[in-house]
Amino acid sequence: MALSACGSSGGKVTLQDFKFAPETVTIKKGQSVTWTNEDRRSRQVMSGAPPVMTAQFMSPMLEKGQSFTFTFDTIGEFPYHDMVIPGATGTVIVEE
Repeated sequence: MALSACGSSGGKVTLQDFKFAPETVTIKKGQSVTWTNEDRRSRQVMSGAPPVMTAQFMSPMLEKGQSFTFTFDTIGEFPYHDMVIPGATGTVIVEE
């Protein structure tokens, strides 16, 4: 399931039920993605896909109701994962 962002607002991802929803978000260069934790358990979003992890972005530990926003200034596909829930992964696609 993909979420296409319009305007300058970017995309939104919910962390819930041990996964990201939607798993893939498509935005324009210069837009942001906001991840919001709706699980009872703390979650942490980090760029890269295990075992390859990058330091492009990493959220603090997010408690229920807390959010993290990152702005993407480069075109491409950016995988990310949850540092707390193994197997929870997603992708941000950034277009021109």
